[in-house]
Amino acid sequence: MADASIVPIAWDAERIAAMLPSVHASPWPLDGPKDALSGALLFDFTHGGAHALLAVRPVRLTHGTRLDVVGLVSDGDRLSAAAIDAAAVRIAREYGAQALAMCTVRGHLVKACARNGWNITGMVMAKELNNVQ
Repeated sequence: MADASIVPIAWDAERIAAMLPSVHASPWPLDGPKDALSGALLFDFTHGGAHALLAVRPVRLTHGTRLDVVGLVSDGDRLSAAAIDAAAVRIAREYGAQALAMCTVRGHLVKACARNGWNITGMVMAKELNNVQ
């Protein structure tokens, strides 16, 4: 998006705290902020009145690089799915990634991603063992 601003920013305690709602949307049991955000890069995204923090982690693999979206928290006007997708694609290209990936429990986010060319490639299955006899 031509009028979107995507600026890399440093992590600090306030920004980690701001990402907590996103960390809670992770389907991975036992993840805390340090687990979910470890190794992630943080970006400040602005598009019109929309503002968000976007955390991504480049993952170098045998056949290329995947950029995992590990956090997204909006604190401005409603985000445009197309604008945030374009931002993620732009960041991915800057880091030489050939693919984007994300795990979420938020159904509306899944639908927004699908409208913008993302594919559902499987299901995350998890079973917490602390309360299982």
